[in-house]
Amino acid sequence: MARLQIHTSLPDVSLDIIIPEYMHNARAREAKLTEKEYYANRNLPVLWLLHGGLGNSTDWPRYTMIELYAEEKGIIVV
Repeated sequence: MARLQIHTSLPDVSLDIIIPEYMHNARAREAKLTEKEYYANRNLPVLWLLHGGLGNSTDWPRYTMIELYAEEKGIIVV
């Protein structure tokens, strides 16, 4: 799982992005895909999650198991 944090020049605006990795994907291991085959022509679905008015970009990773869910489902979470 790769997790990126992007901070913008706008006050209080940032993004956390969770991207599944080849080595942690059970389906890829079961299908015996190489890393190159796993990423070739891959269109991963993206799930955009918003926190509340009082939250911030770390709420989803801190208070849920969203990283585990993203890994299991093979999706990118923003």
